Amino acid sequence: MVPLTIVMVLVLIPAVMATIAVVREKETGSIANFRSTPITKLEFLVGKQFPYVVVGIRRSLFFC
Repeated sequence: MVPLTIVMVLVLIPAVMATIAVVREKETGSIANFRSTPITKLEFLVGKQFPYVVVGIRRSLFFC
């Protein structure tokens, strides 16, 4: 039960943190700068989630 919980936390934290970052940018209005750039929505979301995924992978390697 405990290993499953650790894995679920490591999977969910990057997604939640990326979502919070996007919402915060939308609230502050800084997301308008990204709308004027020639990037796709997928590139924007991957760029926002990539650091959290890297941290999650490093954490999982540290715990194993």
